[in-house]
Amino acid sequence: MVRTFQREFGKGPLEIFETFTQSAVHGASIGQVHRATIGDQVFAVKVQYPGVADSLSSDLAVVKPVALQILGLSGAEIEPYFAEVKKRLLEETDYRLELEKSMALSEQTKGVSGIRFPKYYPEYSNSRVITMDWIEGRQLDKFAMRETDQDKRNAVGQAVWDFYHFQIHELLAISRRSAPGEFSGG
Repeated sequence: MVRTFQREFGKGPLEIFETFTQSAVHGASIGQVHRATIGDQVFAVKVQYPGVADSLSSDLAVVKPVALQILGLSGAEIEPYFAEVKKRLLEETDYRLELEKSMALSEQTKGVSGIRFPKYYPEYSNSRVITMDWIEGRQLDKFAMRETDQDKRNAVGQAVWDFYHFQIHELLAISRRSAPGEFSGG
């Protein structure tokens, strides 16, 4: 994690933040989340595991012959699919793209009640690190297992449904109008 900061920012995390947890406080799909502060401001800092993009490319190279054998297709037939999968997986490793899409989604969904996004900090983010506000809360599955107040459960369920509905019926429609024939989902 320190090496990632050195490589991406040219300085360590404690040269940027006043405090920074040495160990991750949460996991992320291809990284880990650390808690950091500057003054009273608390941040969630997602740091990508080193070598993730390289690992994805080599993993796909290993999977390709197996897929060819199972599907009974030629390399030429399967290549466009593998190229698309590789492109999409590598997009997942680009935290600048994730930051851009997260900030846009946050802005676009301001009017959806019951949903709150963190503020993102581009000045503390780059291709391998994303910094955002730290938001206290419980994971949805843990909330559902422990919460007994049906009104609270209903309110959370409604908020999740409203957010889903908004993405499908509003954001997708906007996306289709702005780029016919393409989906720019995020």
